[in-house]
Amino acid sequence: MTPKILIYSIVFMFLGVLVMVTHSCMKELKPVVPVVITTPVSDISQSFALSGGTITSDGGAEITAKGVCWGIASNPTISESKTIDGTGTGNFVSTLTGLLPGSTYHVRAYATNSLGTSYGDDITFNVA
Repeated sequence: MTPKILIYSIVFMFLGVLVMVTHSCMKELKPVVPVVITTPVSDISQSFALSGGTITSDGGAEITAKGVCWGIASNPTISESKTIDGTGTGNFVSTLTGLLPGSTYHVRAYATNSLGTSYGDDITFNVA
């Protein structure tokens, strides 16, 4: 075997081992619930207000629903009053309706993917 062929053989064996080691060390990322941030409430009137959110991560699975949920108790969920503001990541704006004057509400953005629903921080606001 000539020195040139020997060097090429060693290089190709090294590259083959490197590829196998790199591939075996890579872990498959498993989807998780999305990450969502609640937008502060604005334009509060006696019957509606604006909020929304930003989905910063889809968790590795498609966002199938997003919006905000609100109620008079802390940490409202999607089983209560909610908006449905489409799919996908990024910013969205929601209109909260049916508000009663003199009430304090809690609002949270939500995002749903195939693994479940996650929520942003609970924000409170008062309706005059």
